[in-house]
Amino acid sequence: SFWESKEDYDYFMGNVHDEIVSKSNQSKTYSSINVDPFEEVNNITGLLDDFISVLRKSKFIRTALTDVKEDRINHFKEVQNQVWSPGMKTTNAMLGGKFACSSKDNHRYLTLTGWVSQEAHENYTNHLFTNLKLRANTELDIIRISSQHFVSEDSWKVLGDHL
Repeated sequence: SFWESKEDYDYFMGNVHDEIVSKSNQSKTYSSINVDPFEEVNNITGLLDDFISVLRKSKFIRTALTDVKEDRINHFKEVQNQVWSPGMKTTNAMLGGKFACSSKDNHRYLTLTGWVSQEAHENYTNHLFTNLKLRANTELDIIRISSQHFVSEDSWKVLGDHL
């Protein structure tokens, strides 16, 4: 989930969350859960200016969760801004995204990008990704990386009417 502010998130968790969980019997759908809030480091600029529009219009989402070596954090953040973000923007198919740091572990970073289509992301992966990876040289930065991607289903999006 994405929140307008930490205050909104804290209010929801303190005043609304438990009632929803109780009424929906949600706790019967899982055996454990680990929540890790992330704080925005940078906006990833794409075809759209604001993140709500990115969420509304994305047809394909890609995430990367990366654990970074202590002595390589600055390099990792630098190449996100100077290599990855501008490189993805040149595709004219990446709508935008977020680059964020875990509030529990300052070595863990989340990168989320929204794309006009799955095919557009595959084209980026096949034609541009390898060159950007060589330029970024992040193999020296990374302890572990896990990536997920999925087609964004419009009927699953819950965005407030005021947004």
